[in-house]
Amino acid sequence: MIFATNFNFEFHHPKKDQCAKCSKFEMASDGAMENIREQHNSHGERAAAGHPEIAELVAKTKEDPEFSLAIYDLQSVFDLPQILGQLVLLQ
Repeated sequence: MIFATNFNFEFHHPKKDQCAKCSKFEMASDGAMENIREQHNSHGERAAAGHPEIAELVAKTKEDPEFSLAIYDLQSVFDLPQILGQLVLLQ
């Protein structure tokens, strides 16, 4: 519990979130949705392609005590303001 006492870190299961591209697609009007549907589909395919590799690495951590793995969702980690799923940079 060194993280909780010395560094004030907490570990939890994050809630399900969406990236900016997926949010943009869901909020698009019917006409705009048709224009970006192909981009959305290829984006989903790229995301799905990474899942088996992550599952393989997680399985390796369970089998090999010398192997460590850390996975971060940096959009969730960085504290940046968002409006309707879009990052907003304030000056």
